Amino acid sequence: MPKNNMEHRNHGRCRIKDSMVKYKPVRFLGLFSTPSKKHLILDISQDGMQFFTGEEFKKQARLSLDISAPSLDGEIIHARGQVAWVRKAPGIKAYGVGVKFGLMEQPDMDKLKLLLDNSNLNKTKISDSVRLKRIGKL
Repeated sequence: MPKNNMEHRNHGRCRIKDSMVKYKPVRFLGLFSTPSKKHLILDISQDGMQFFTGEEFKKQARLSLDISAPSLDGEIIHARGQVAWVRKAPGIKAYGVGVKFGLMEQPDMDKLKLLLDNSNLNKTKISDSVRLKRIGKL
């Protein structure tokens, strides 16, 4: 994809079937934050990801992320990230959230690379609203 069509991203995003994320805000005493329920990841790359949630975040909010996908065979990718953007979904109480990953431990970086390398849905032409409708939830 030409650089000008990728906006400001260094890596292309992939759609990974049934990939999910649990998050919790990183606060001063982050130990007391409870993880969210699982949310559908719309796309993911080495640099960050996009997911839908009913919770509205402020830009620059820091999150602790647990990423799962069937191809990870039960393994979890642990990451930290910062909210890059938030967009209200039209007609429903939901928000698209873009997160830029921070530093990751090497084992988690390796799992993310493997997940992206094994992705076979990155060329699928399906809209986010169709994906959400197919699974019947946000």
